[in-house]
Amino acid sequence: MSAADAAMYRAKAAGKSRTEVFEPSMRTTADHQTALAAELARAIENGDLVLHYQPILELATRTVVGYEALVRWQHPTRGLLLPGAFLPLIDDRGLSVTLGAALVEQAATFLERGPSDSTWVSLNVSADQLGDSEFADRVLSAIGRHHLSPQRIVVELTEASLVAPNTRIRHELTELRNAGVPILLDDFGTGVSPLSYLRNLPVSGVKLDMSFVAGIPEDPAGAKVSRALGALARELGLATIAEGIETEAQAQFLSRCGWRYGQGWLFGVAQPAATVLATHPHVGESLIDPRPQERDEAMTTHEPLA
Repeated sequence: MSAADAAMYRAKAAGKSRTEVFEPSMRTTADHQTALAAELARAIENGDLVLHYQPILELATRTVVGYEALVRWQHPTRGLLLPGAFLPLIDDRGLSVTLGAALVEQAATFLERGPSDSTWVSLNVSADQLGDSEFADRVLSAIGRHHLSPQRIVVELTEASLVAPNTRIRHELTELRNAGVPILLDDFGTGVSPLSYLRNLPVSGVKLDMSFVAGIPEDPAGAKVSRALGALARELGLATIAEGIETEAQAQFLSRCGWRYGQGWLFGVAQPAATVLATHPHVGESLIDPRPQERDEAMTTHEPLA
């Protein structure tokens, strides 16, 4: 079993969807992974995995309205580690639920301390976290303890985590949405699945994948796709966020196309909570409506005929 486990990790590291035959050199890698997983579990318990916050701006006014929370590992000997160094291990070893609970509490504490009582934080959430039957309760409990508006914690889903959302996941999302917590769909436009999610899940907004932002406005195809996806989202009444903005030309183009919010290196990189709280950004108030589709349907139903 140990040898099979080692071969499995080698296959995953080499790109998945492949076969690897065990060889003795894999044993060292497997032992290292096991030791690192134990260290990671202790790090979560000790609070060594921390959130950094990247600003999200309203493109029309260039005011900060929220932040995306991005996890980092403050390792005692290796320094600050980015997610690619440890997130795959979290998913494989079943640590995502424990980590998610800790990060929800961190985000709620950050919001309670500032920098404004109207800014919001989006948290990346995996299918494992949503499927444990307690995630919604943890989020709502943190909102209550820290006296926050439900709209100030935003749940951000990725396509990779929701390839086949089950009934439990839909129930958790609906519970959050009904309590006033907005739901964002990340990686918008990168596959067929996200379009079905707009119909089947209680989505409040979408995030344009940075692969579409990278080539605009010079790339005609990328420009057309970003414009069309923005029009689709607005037709459904959804909040629109473009990520990966690096140039002023990209920001202006996306704003003209109707993308309301944006984030990326142009506006700032992810910073520790203490750094964000010590600065005084120009903030605005622009919360995401958790139930835009229902609102728009009600308006259409009751609108009198001319």
